[in-house]
Amino acid sequence: MKREAFDDLVRWVEARYAGRPRALERAVVRWVRIGRGALLSWIAGLLGGGVALCVLGVVVAAEAGAAIVLLALGAGLLAYCFSQAGFLLLAEPTPRQGHLLGPGEAPELRAMLDELRRRLDCRPFDEIRVSLAYNASVLDVPRLGFLGLGRSTLEIGLPLAMVLSPDELRSIFAHEFAHLSARHGMRNGRIYRLHRAWCHAVGRMQSPITGALDGTVRGAVMRFLGWYWPRLHARAVVLSRLHEFHADRVGAEVAGAGVMAGALWRTECRGEWISERFWPDLHGLAGEMPEPPDDLFDRLRLAIPVAPSPADAARWIGRALAQLTAIDSSHPALPERLRALGQDRERLREAGFPAAAEPSAASLIGATLPAIERELAEEWRRSARASWRDRHRWAAAEARRASRPEASPIAAATPAASSAAGAPAAIPPADDPAARAEPEETPGADAGDPGPSPLSAAAIAALWDRARESADHRGPDAAVPILEELLRHAPDHVGGTVMLGHCRLRLGDAGGERLLLRVVDDADENWMKTACELLAAHYRETGRADRLREVRARLDAHEAAVEGDRLERASVGPSDDFLPHGLDDDALAPLLALLAAQPTCAGAWLARKRLRSLPRRPLFVLCLGGKAFRWGLGDEPGRVLVQQLSRRMELPGQVLVISRNGGFRRLAARIMKLPGSRIYPDTTADG
Repeated sequence: MKREAFDDLVRWVEARYAGRPRALERAVVRWVRIGRGALLSWIAGLLGGGVALCVLGVVVAAEAGAAIVLLALGAGLLAYCFSQAGFLLLAEPTPRQGHLLGPGEAPELRAMLDELRRRLDCRPFDEIRVSLAYNASVLDVPRLGFLGLGRSTLEIGLPLAMVLSPDELRSIFAHEFAHLSARHGMRNGRIYRLHRAWCHAVGRMQSPITGALDGTVRGAVMRFLGWYWPRLHARAVVLSRLHEFHADRVGAEVAGAGVMAGALWRTECRGEWISERFWPDLHGLAGEMPEPPDDLFDRLRLAIPVAPSPADAARWIGRALAQLTAIDSSHPALPERLRALGQDRERLREAGFPAAAEPSAASLIGATLPAIERELAEEWRRSARASWRDRHRWAAAEARRASRPEASPIAAATPAASSAAGAPAAIPPADDPAARAEPEETPGADAGDPGPSPLSAAAIAALWDRARESADHRGPDAAVPILEELLRHAPDHVGGTVMLGHCRLRLGDAGGERLLLRVVDDADENWMKTACELLAAHYRETGRADRLREVRARLDAHEAAVEGDRLERASVGPSDDFLPHGLDDDALAPLLALLAAQPTCAGAWLARKRLRSLPRRPLFVLCLGGKAFRWGLGDEPGRVLVQQLSRRMELPGQVLVISRNGGFRRLAARIMKLPGSRIYPDTTADG
């Protein structure tokens, strides 16, 4: 199902079940049962077929050959049946991370959890873990898929606990408990487990196909899931949002609406800070330190009270209060949740970026907190060690490159050398009428400046590699000057345009939208999807619903065109439409020189297949004639010529090279009849 159709389906579900959550619950349960019945019927059919073949093999035992074949087919079908049953019904064990709280650990935290469990009528959790995640969640995993037997785990992210107050963390716990509460849950837990089982089944079915039989049998299931899953998921997404609103109300009943709203607000704003400032700044130390530091949480504790810059704070506050709910997200966006709690967004905007909580909720863990911090820090060090060392090596290489006396302009564009370049050049917003009228000037260039000196293709490629490495190792701030240098020398570099647009948007420069729109307008085959997804994320964060729908529709159209183009290029035959090659003498010169260097080449004809989906990248058909056999006996010279030249073509597009004779003779005859297709004269008679 296309994005636009799924969006319309979600809106239809919202309108149909507005104010009727119980009716929506019943609808979701019905759809879950339909799917479960279909899959169980499929497995039962495989089982029945396998048993029938085995029984038939025993019945015809007098004919040894037929019996062996039937028994083998039956055994194979039964084996596939059991593998499908495990594939679809059994859940993979979720990797367990973090510190498992043992008996006697964190008594104050456990007392809070016990009080909430009794108040909300929740069953006890099977385990409680403190992890590195910036999150708090209840994970109820169905160990037997659709058959149930769930195992519940409460995960408490220590970084989140360090930025929240105890009362705010209590409201977050109440919110999470509400999803599994018998008193308040509206059958949440059961529906959640079943939907999660379906997510697991769909994910497994989308895994790589392992063989022809797997692909054939799984194809039937995938056709069913292609129809069924969007319809179930649309209803489950809307229901999950209603459950989130309900859980927020439970948190407000327990701790107060102001505390619940404050917890959501602090979580959102501090989440932006920790992902865009704390972690990048920490990773930036790799230039000086060969190994990850072992005092992760001491550094986080010292960084939390430091107020962000006014620009960062304004950007994060604006993004938090303007964002839209993603159409396929099970969680409403913060503005909707605040509205449902009766909280004024403008009051939060005026209050500014939330300060550090004193005391923090991490104090609830008590005396075992230092030991848990050391354990989690070591877990992070192990997971980050390889990438940290890679960053350290890269930073050392950059420092050596920048220190060379003969450093080239490319070397001067390193983060260290270009840090004084200041903020990126301003680009007018996309809504500006002049935004797309003229190409942007080179930042910093004078009106009479003839422009930068040209660089070789290898130098452009090196600059592109440096820009990507800088973004990976030092963030968008470091990549922007290099990308600007790249686009000065190669204005049509699509990857550089997309990356610069993304970096500028992340830095709060709305001009990055113009760069991404340029790629979308050009419908570049390789970068269109990335540009559309980045624009969609930007429009969602800035609350621009109309532009979000527009870019999602354009992405749907592009993906349909890509699929159509794939089908068009999958086969070339004499019944296709062909056009003149349309190449000038300069474009043909390398090919003609290559043909002239082949002593067995007697002639060559070139045409272009008419493509309707994505015609920008041409599909050429080159027909070659060999001159070894004069009596038409075989086509060995033509096949050899095709093998020799197929990988040496230098044409602006995709090329299919065929021989004049042999299996493609009808296609070759069609190409040779096209006016103007002969590009290399046939000077001798050939077979």
